[in-house]
Amino acid sequence: MANVLQKNATLRCSPNDAFRAFVEKVDLWWPQGHRKFEGSTLRFEARVGGRFFEDHPTDGQFVLGEVLELTPPKALRFTWHPGKLSAPTEVSVRFVADGDTTQVLIDHSEGSAAMGERWPERAALFVAGWTRVLADLDVYILSSTQGQ
Repeated sequence: MANVLQKNATLRCSPNDAFRAFVEKVDLWWPQGHRKFEGSTLRFEARVGGRFFEDHPTDGQFVLGEVLELTPPKALRFTWHPGKLSAPTEVSVRFVADGDTTQVLIDHSEGSAAMGERWPERAALFVAGWTRVLADLDVYILSSTQGQ
């Protein structure tokens, strides 16, 4: 079985709002330091088989992954292949209601990259990345819900 790391965050919004922010508004909150190009935009093509990509006006497009599952507002699953891997890893994101909040549950697995003994080293980088990404998502959710 593939190695899997798990990361989660509690957001003060509905699963629908969390899902929409993650998929439809990713460019507004995804950290600039976690992009290939400065000044780029990020976008999910919100359909199975759609791309998760970064677009830069002069450097072109960089495909970050492919949407494997899209079940609004409950789940998103996509491949992830930035970096120097020969095959993509896989990310599953679930949005679970918990009272007035939403639990965002991320499972990031080796996928077809099958890193074996190299997984712990890569997983540590992924954990650090998801920590930052989820923190920025939380800040975006808080700022977009203020005044409502």
